[in-house]
Amino acid sequence: MVSRAFRLPRSASLQSSHRSLLFSEELRRQQAQVARVEKIRVQLNRKGPDGPETKTLLMNRGVSTPYNCAMHISEWLSKRSVVALINDRPYHMLRPLHADCSLSFLNFAGERLEEVNKAYWRSCAFILGAVLESAFKDEFAVALLRAPDVPVISGAFCYDVILDQKLDNWKPSEAQFQALTRRAFALLGKNLPFEHLSLHPNLALQMFQENRYKQEQIEEIASQQEEVTVYRLGDFVDLVEGPLIPYSGLCFQFAVTAVHPLKGKDSASEASSATSETSTFPAGYDFHRFQGLSLPVYQRAHHVIWHKLVKRATSLVLESRGNSDHAAQPQCSDSPRTPVLPSSP
Repeated sequence: MVSRAFRLPRSASLQSSHRSLLFSEELRRQQAQVARVEKIRVQLNRKGPDGPETKTLLMNRGVSTPYNCAMHISEWLSKRSVVALINDRPYHMLRPLHADCSLSFLNFAGERLEEVNKAYWRSCAFILGAVLESAFKDEFAVALLRAPDVPVISGAFCYDVILDQKLDNWKPSEAQFQALTRRAFALLGKNLPFEHLSLHPNLALQMFQENRYKQEQIEEIASQQEEVTVYRLGDFVDLVEGPLIPYSGLCFQFAVTAVHPLKGKDSASEASSATSETSTFPAGYDFHRFQGLSLPVYQRAHHVIWHKLVKRATSLVLESRGNSDHAAQPQCSDSPRTPVLPSSP
């Protein structure tokens, strides 16, 4: 049952339109602040055919992105790059650069694969959130909570959602899971950009004015830093920590695999007792955890392997308190371990 402390919002379409409009207005305002073009020096480090190469690019402050820098080298580099490293720190490929820096690129077959895995899993969960917000009829109120930070080796990414009380006893059929998956493929087929925006906490609170849990997240972030980061895919806007992949078309195989009803940690949580690790859940809210699985366009699996991975991705994914890279996961003895993306073919 939905927690009485949580008021479910108005229709999803109105929420999406409201947030997307504020996103567009703030993006235009920030772009208008770039009064004149100033040049910055970007030292690009990459592996060439004869070994490490360094090239200095003159780019436009507040306008040029790592993706633009990659295009100066080759179209191949821009298409294969998943995450940028700015001064050795992960950075979104479509986020403007604001100062002189060093730049390198990460892909599905190179170094720092952990950063690539995190960005990919984060992006898939973002897509799942976009699907869930728009999938239900307006008569059913839905509130998105968060995308738990679970590692790729868990076998599934996930998104926590509070559903209307009318759906308390809902058990999705296979056809309904397929319908959700088709909605995801509609986003993948459009190859939409994941747009980045850093904004003031007050504007973020206005964006998510009907979602109490998102507001709690924003207030927590604001207590630690001056700006809040949001991303947009189509009309869907959400809070995200850490960079995403540049385009939705980088996802190839995708499936919404399961939904599990769970209780907040202020309730008597049956799920938390199912593992020896302490699981973290949104406090005070009874909610549903939707799960999914995806592989990128550069790492496709044979349909037999894919179906085994999908089966494994139906098991409940739990995150442990502290480092999510060591989350306790239910194991299925007859299911293969999900490869850490990417693995060598």
